Amino acid sequence: VQFLVDNTIGRIWLEMTGETSLRESCSYLLQSNLAQRKPKDPREITLLDPACGSMHFGLYAFDLFETIYREAWQLEQKNGTSFFERTR
Repeated sequence: VQFLVDNTIGRIWLEMTGETSLRESCSYLLQSNLAQRKPKDPREITLLDPACGSMHFGLYAFDLFETIYREAWQLEQKNGTSFFERTR
């Protein structure tokens, strides 16, 4: 569960921001061959929990999303509200 969530949600956020505290907290995050993504609103990052009955993915991802939302708030305060591209 941690490997999959770290290398999807955590990796997406790392590629969009370049630096995040998830780099240290995601112990299974593979940090080689990182692409660079345009920053987009983190509310557009979604998760499909294939084990929705047990919520293993959802529970772990919740902590990552909490960190991402906090960092997004700080980035918008620092760089302005137009920092994240809205696609919807």
